[in-house]
Amino acid sequence: MSTFELLTMYFTIGTAIFLEGETALITASLASKIGYLNYPLVFITGYLATITYDWVFFFTGRWKGRKIIENKKGLLRFKQRIDKLLLRFPVLFLFGYRFFYGFRGAICIIIGLSLVNTKKFLLISATTTLIWTTVYSGLGYFFGKILEKKINDLQKSGPIVIYILLGIGIFLTIFFAYYSRKKLSK
Repeated sequence: MSTFELLTMYFTIGTAIFLEGETALITASLASKIGYLNYPLVFITGYLATITYDWVFFFTGRWKGRKIIENKKGLLRFKQRIDKLLLRFPVLFLFGYRFFYGFRGAICIIIGLSLVNTKKFLLISATTTLIWTTVYSGLGYFFGKILEKKINDLQKSGPIVIYILLGIGIFLTIFFAYYSRKKLSK
């Protein structure tokens, strides 16, 4: 594979992780375990895509957050709840927001609107991104290990499985042919 093709492939993976997150990282890590991708490159790509996502939305909140929030009433109510959590548990919330599936972008915009220090957010975000990437890429790698074992088992018993499925198919064909003829003859 050429350098351009490799760069394109990992850029695409990074884009998928940026847009989707967990599922894309797990899938890419699974593919790396099976041998289609390079695990360290998947990990680095996942880390960079995730941290870029958080920081883009954080700075969007810093610079344009008020305008975004005032146009969406649901987001305004959500902001009020997030603000309460940030006041009660600032550090804990900054460490945990990443694991709120589906809300990360909105939460980053709201954190950008808050009084949270930018350096503090960037440092905690970098740390939690490392933890998040480790957890989800590890899950994908683990599932890849299981899948790899199942594929090896299937390759060993493949002919037997094919004969069993073929037998079931022949039986069902004969059964339904007989049943439909019997029904037609009535």
